[in-house]
Amino acid sequence: MATGASRIPQCQYLAGNMNTIRKHWAEQAQLVAISQPWPYSATKAYGSTG
Repeated sequence: MATGASRIPQCQYLAGNMNTIRKHWAEQAQLVAISQPWPYSATKAYGSTG
């Protein structure tokens, strides 16, 4: 019973950590989207691969 109770905060901590990481990457993606012209970079990438 004690081990089960001690696992709950750890799970909550991991879940909170994942939310923080997701938030961080979402913010990073927004910064990249702001700093780059997406249509140009997308056509450039597709053109180089195809």
